[in-house]
Amino acid sequence: MLRRAKRRCGARRAVLFIFIYGPCPCLPSGQTREGRRRRCTYANIEILRYETLFVAYFCSSRARTAKVARSQESEEQTQTRQMLDSQRHATQRFSETYTRTQARRTLDAERHASQRASETFTQTQARQALDAKRHASQRASEMFTQIETRQALDAERHASQRASETYTQTQSRQTLDAERHAFQRASETFTQTQARQTLDAERHASQRAAETVEQTQTRRVLDAERHAQLIAAETDEDSQRRRLLNAERQAERRRTFSISTWEAFNGAAFEYDPLIDYIDHRLVIIGRMDKKCRYCEALKWKEETPGMCCSGGKVKIPLLGEPEEPLKSLLLYDSNESRRFLSRIRKYNSCFQMTSFGVDKEVVKPGFSPTFTIQGQVYHRIGSLLPANNEQPKFLQLYFMGDEEYEADRRCQNIQGIERDTVLKIQRMLHEHNRLINTFKTALERMPGEDYRLVMHPDRTPSGEHERRYNAPLINEVAAMVTGEQFASRDIVYRPEMTH
Repeated sequence: MLRRAKRRCGARRAVLFIFIYGPCPCLPSGQTREGRRRRCTYANIEILRYETLFVAYFCSSRARTAKVARSQESEEQTQTRQMLDSQRHATQRFSETYTRTQARRTLDAERHASQRASETFTQTQARQALDAKRHASQRASEMFTQIETRQALDAERHASQRASETYTQTQSRQTLDAERHAFQRASETFTQTQARQTLDAERHASQRAAETVEQTQTRRVLDAERHAQLIAAETDEDSQRRRLLNAERQAERRRTFSISTWEAFNGAAFEYDPLIDYIDHRLVIIGRMDKKCRYCEALKWKEETPGMCCSGGKVKIPLLGEPEEPLKSLLLYDSNESRRFLSRIRKYNSCFQMTSFGVDKEVVKPGFSPTFTIQGQVYHRIGSLLPANNEQPKFLQLYFMGDEEYEADRRCQNIQGIERDTVLKIQRMLHEHNRLINTFKTALERMPGEDYRLVMHPDRTPSGEHERRYNAPLINEVAAMVTGEQFASRDIVYRPEMTH
């Protein structure tokens, strides 16, 4: 019987089958060849099934033996075994094909899911603690390139997982993440909290700097909806607890801020607290500006040098007079017209501007730059005093139109959002009291012909006066120059029409 089983089913399977199942059903004689083939096929299926059970039993037995052996290991033996296992796994995975890698990851995911489903809460906590230590140890030894690669792979994996999530799975994941973050933050020290907030602020700033306008709007809408949902789902106790925690956190922050070092100012702009008086911090207090200069009576701080305001009485600056009407009334913020004017004061300033700002070179640095940096000469650009053919007058050209009604209409057309009555009032004031406008108009009326230039000499000053007092030219400093004459590099030259 055993010989026939070996011949038909294979030696190892025959022994296993006879051991488990008894005599092979394909051995009895007196049957047709077709019947024997069917019964032999049935026997092979049963043999494979029980062989799998036998292998599983054998593997589980080895696992139990290994578990017992590992429980008796010392810490050094455990570290040695783990190092050897990691090297062996790395060698095996290096030679894997893409298909085998995918299959291994699928099996590992199923095995991990099965193991975690049967874990108790204590086992889960212990596993997460060990995983955290292992990840921290691995990341501490990573190079910058490895960190970037890992973060990119993690981002792709998370994006792929979240793209295939259902709404219920997303809600569950967000709830678990919130609980995990709350648990982690509850055990943080103040230094760890500060470090985490700094990293979060840098990460958010980097992400938001790369956002488009549409992405920014979408993010703000989602944040508003999320906050509204969280607040709406709060109970009265949760709301009171949240407000109490916020109040305690702000009170603690205000208390520690007054005695802290310069590190307390890091990231303060992202968490501005209006109840903190930042200017009264002991590190930034510079005293009151109550030191009066004996020459010009300028108010200064006690550490400022005596001559920085008027150079010890050498520079005499006349007092700034009150603005003319109606500008004075518009600046008082005591009427509706004044409030509307001040809310749009930049538009009115652009409406009456005569020149534009220009530089030789603007220094542009990568990233966010809160300052405007230039290099070289700073100057003001001015167009022609009269518009070219078939062009409408604009900016400085509007002052020479001669019709104040049409001039006001053109200003309102060039700059939207301003009131015509206010424009007309300011326009009349400038024509009457502004010295530069009268200079331009007078010089234009005295022009000898069409081929001329107007030159203002900025370096000329009246006799006996300080050279830095007069930066703007006076009326008698405007001269006409015939084409072909030379002028200094800093002279301001005007032509009747812009030529290129």
